[in-house]
Amino acid sequence: MLTALAPFVGENILSLEDARAHLRLTSSDTHHDASVIASRDAAIAWVETYTGKSLQQRQFVWTARQFCRAMALPIGPITSIDAVEYYEADGTEVALVDGDWYLGDHQLLAAHGTSWPVSSGEAGSVRVTLTAGYAAADDIPADLMAALKLMMGHLFAMREGVAQGGGVEEVPFGITALAQSYRPIL
Repeated sequence: MLTALAPFVGENILSLEDARAHLRLTSSDTHHDASVIASRDAAIAWVETYTGKSLQQRQFVWTARQFCRAMALPIGPITSIDAVEYYEADGTEVALVDGDWYLGDHQLLAAHGTSWPVSSGEAGSVRVTLTAGYAAADDIPADLMAALKLMMGHLFAMREGVAQGGGVEEVPFGITALAQSYRPIL
């Protein structure tokens, strides 16, 4: 299970001013700000969930029951592995040191010539603390930012509780097409 230790700050990813401009709202259209912010933040959450990419650098904790040969980490881009810890069968907490593991292509692996230790097997007995995400909004790839803005526009346009003129729309194809190449291959 992946848990963010801090939420994203939407304003640092896409400013309210830039969000308004994308939605063709003027700076005097402040009565829409709550809906713009809600749509922006929901779009950020969708892009992060759909792609497995954190749009803002922050710390996460990933947990598992036990170590496996290659542990695929479900978030990126990873900038550092901050801690790898586990609980032994007797409940003793053990922190591994940097030389005990290495990161390769978003997978955490035991150091060459070694194997992972045996954990207690309980839920959350293996814990990896890592830092992932783009360091600045300018580092976010243009197609991911475009997907975010299109999703924000879609959510802003469909913000009413009931869709007008028929059924509920799926995520428009253009948005998923822009974000598709960032999805992890399992």
